Amino acid sequence: MDLSRLGQTGIKDNLENYIQSFSKDAREIFEHFRFDEFIDALNASNLLFKAVQKFGTIDLSPAAVSNHEMGLVFEELIRRFAESSNETAGEHFTPTSDNQNPSRIGIILNGSPLFTGGAGSGESEIRRYILEADLLEAIVALSTDMFYNTGIATYVWVLSNKKTDARKGKVQLINGTKLFGKMRKSLGSRRNIMSEDDIATKTVSPIKPWAMP
Repeated sequence: MDLSRLGQTGIKDNLENYIQSFSKDAREIFEHFRFDEFIDALNASNLLFKAVQKFGTIDLSPAAVSNHEMGLVFEELIRRFAESSNETAGEHFTPTSDNQNPSRIGIILNGSPLFTGGAGSGESEIRRYILEADLLEAIVALSTDMFYNTGIATYVWVLSNKKTDARKGKVQLINGTKLFGKMRKSLGSRRNIMSEDDIATKTVSPIKPWAMP
């Protein structure tokens, strides 16, 4: 079914049938945002067909919009809705411009996972497992004010199960708190941004890995 081909007659029913053609996971997103209520409101105002007609002319296919461009759209939507819903400081995500770490997994966390929980606690046991299994390749400390709705300090935990021989049994600690530039215009709490040179400095940091006991 093509969104641009939905006729004006019975537009509400046609649009609802169109949404039902998506997968169960996709439909849950519509349901979460109560899309049916927007459909009812637009239909009652005789604006539903015009809205559908407008969106039907927009080409959002991968051929027209790259993954990077779609990522920027997603970030902007997250920023707007995060500000309007007053989400807590821990609810943030990685800007695509700062997430460039191929062949590994980089997880953005606040400082809590570094020290929360005493010896023998669940948090401590998770840390011990990660270290003893030699899955932690590096921890990168980022500057503050890197995310849209929080100014807290954050850290990148770089996990890998394919360490090179030179990195086995070691964890690299990188202080990247000074590697940033100021944005021309702040976006919420986000005032700092990493340049390509900053990212490259982190990637090829000359800091020697710390050997685990």
